[in-house]
Amino acid sequence: MRSLLFLPLIVLLVAAEKAEDDVKKMHGTWSVESFTKDGKKLPEDETKKMELVVKDDTLTAIRGERKEPGKFKLDPTKKPKTLDLMPEKENKPVLFIYELSGDTLKLCWTGPDEPRPTAFDAENAKNLLVLKRKK
Repeated sequence: MRSLLFLPLIVLLVAAEKAEDDVKKMHGTWSVESFTKDGKKLPEDETKKMELVVKDDTLTAIRGERKEPGKFKLDPTKKPKTLDLMPEKENKPVLFIYELSGDTLKLCWTGPDEPRPTAFDAENAKNLLVLKRKK
């Protein structure tokens, strides 16, 4: 009976460890391989000016001289995995799903006040970003 009392605590610790592992794997600078917005792929001349920098619990989107930092939190136990971003200049979180595979990171999101996407589908979600780790 006692072991059942500790089960929720063990599950929480494992989830926190998985999130920390994914945060560590995300650390670094990412270049944009493709960006689909509202069902349309942005041209390469626009996407090559974009980067994403992940350090600690901060994700910074960079477009040329413009930088948009925000604090994020992961939940890798969900299917698909989730990322909640609180942009520095906003007071509402943006709800993402993410997929991390080696040096490729996919992010899919809608916008503030909109539900989290349930699949990496550029037609139904407003934004689908595919990134490659810069070396």
